[in-house]
Amino acid sequence: PEGLDARLAFATGGKVTNLKGGLPIVVNGQVVGGIGVGSGTGDQDVEVGTAAIAALVAAVGAP
Repeated sequence: PEGLDARLAFATGGKVTNLKGGLPIVVNGQVVGGIGVGSGTGDQDVEVGTAAIAALVAAVGAP
């Protein structure tokens, strides 16, 4: 529903949001971190975040 994004963030004191751009970093099936990207459209943010995770894997190697 319209406005749900803002209400969810407000209701949780900014701890939870369903906006696009936040992606988990998963190693061996475990979430070990995350990356958050903002400023573009939601789809652009996801694309940039995915590229950043791919660059991280390329730099340090996949598990």
